[in-house]
Amino acid sequence: MLVITVAILLLWFTPVIIPLKILIVFFHELSHALAAWLTGGSVDSISISPQMGGTTVTRGGNVFLQMSAGYLGSLLIGVLLFLGAVRSHADRIMMAGLGVVMLLIAALYIRDGFALAFIVGGGVLMLVAARFLSRDVNDLVLRVVGLTSMIYVPMDIFSDTIARSELRSDRGGRGNSDQLLRWIDL
Repeated sequence: MLVITVAILLLWFTPVIIPLKILIVFFHELSHALAAWLTGGSVDSISISPQMGGTTVTRGGNVFLQMSAGYLGSLLIGVLLFLGAVRSHADRIMMAGLGVVMLLIAALYIRDGFALAFIVGGGVLMLVAARFLSRDVNDLVLRVVGLTSMIYVPMDIFSDTIARSELRSDRGGRGNSDQLLRWIDL
C-alpha cells in the first residue's frame, strides 16, 4: 500500500495520472447521482471533462445529501475498491462489475462526446481486463484506483477551498420551477 501511495503522489502532477483523476471525477459525479436516487430524486445527466471537472444535473431529492455525496461517495468507492481487492479474491468480478456500471451510466446519462468516449472506453477496458488479465493484475489495478480515489478527495477539497477558492465547486444552484439542481465541479 505504501509503495502504491508513494507512486501515486510522485506522479500526481504528471500527465500519467490524469486518466485516473478523470475516473475519480466520474466517481464523484456518480456519487451525486446516487444521493439523488437514494433520496427520491432523479438524474438528468452526468458529464466529465478532460480538465478534470464534472457536472451532474438532478431533479428533486435531498439537496444537502446530494451536495455532501460527491466527496464522501468517491471516498467510499475508493475504500470499497481497495478493501475488496485486499480482502477477497473476487478481483475479476469486481473489475467486471465496475465496467458494467460504467457502461450502464454511459448509456443512460452521459451525452457529451468526451465523457461518453472516456466512460465507455474505461468500461470496456475494465471488462477486457476482467476477462483476459490475471487476478493479480486486476487486484493491482483495483488497489491503485481505490487508493487514488482516497487520495484525490483531500487533494481536491484543498484545491477547491484554498488553492482555487474563487471558483465555483460543489455548490448547488436552483434553476427553474421544477427545482432543477445542477452540480458544477470544476
